[in-house]
Amino acid sequence: DALDAGSLDWTLVPPSRAGAVAEARGRDGFVPSLAQLFFGFNLADPAFADVRFRRAIVAAVDREAIVRAVWPGYASASQGLVPAGVAGYDPARCGAGCRPASDRAEVAAMLAEAFPPGSGTAVPEVVLDHADVPEETALARAVADQLAAVGIPARLRPHPAEDLAAFAVSGEQALVRLGWVGAWPSSEAYVEAQFRTGSPDNVTGFSDPAVDQLLDAAASPAGADPAERRRLVGEAESLVLAAAAILPVAQFDLLSASSDRVRDLVLDVTGSFDAERVWLAR
Repeated sequence: DALDAGSLDWTLVPPSRAGAVAEARGRDGFVPSLAQLFFGFNLADPAFADVRFRRAIVAAVDREAIVRAVWPGYASASQGLVPAGVAGYDPARCGAGCRPASDRAEVAAMLAEAFPPGSGTAVPEVVLDHADVPEETALARAVADQLAAVGIPARLRPHPAEDLAAFAVSGEQALVRLGWVGAWPSSEAYVEAQFRTGSPDNVTGFSDPAVDQLLDAAASPAGADPAERRRLVGEAESLVLAAAAILPVAQFDLLSASSDRVRDLVLDVTGSFDAERVWLAR
C-alpha cells in the first residue's frame, strides 16, 4: 500500500497480491529464492525399498501442474536438488530419477517391472505425511490424485504443523513433505547437507559410498577450483536423483516490487543486490 502511495521505493510482496502486482508492475522483482519444497522418501521403509517403485512415484507426478494449482505465479517446478540461481544448478541432471513420465503407459510399465503381474505382490500404498494446513493439504491431495490416476494407491496423513518437523525424523514417516533453504548459494549447501551419509540433516536416510567419495573429493584440495568442485558435487547430485531419494516439487520465488524511479536493481537468489549499481531517477 505504501509503495502504491509513493511513500517508499521497494518492498516485499505477499503471495496473495503477487498476481495483481505482476499485472500492474511486471515481474522484474520476482526472482528465484533459495527455498525448495519436496517430499522425501523414508528409505528405511520397506514400501520404498525398490528404486523402481520410487522412480514410478516421481514419474507419476506432474510438478508443473501442481505448482500452477497450489502456488500460482510465485513458484516454479524444481529441476533437481540444486535450485535455479545457485552456483552448480544444472537442470540436465534431473534424469530418470526425477523426470515426470510422458504418459500413464510409461508409469504402468515401470510399475509392472517392479511388481510383475501374477507375482502376487501388489503396488504398496503411499502415505503422504504433511502439515494440516490448507496449502499443504492441497499439495498432498494433488500428489495423491496423480498417483491414484496411474494405479498407485495413496492416502493423506496430516499432522499439526508444529509437529511435522519432529515426525519427519521419527522413523515413522513415509513420504513426508520437507523443505530446505541452503545456508549459502552453492550446490554443496543442498547436496552435502542433505545426502551425505550420517549428516544430521539427512532426513531420508540416504547413503551411497560413491556420493560420499565425490563429496570428499569436492572438500579436498582437488576441489579448490570452483569449477571442479561444482563438477564433483554435480556428479553426486546426479547419483542422488537417479536413486529417487526425493520427489522434487517446487522452488519458491522471492517476491518484491519497486517504484518507477528505481534503476538497475537486480536481486540475486539470496535477495541481495549490488548497492553500487542501484540509483534513483529524479
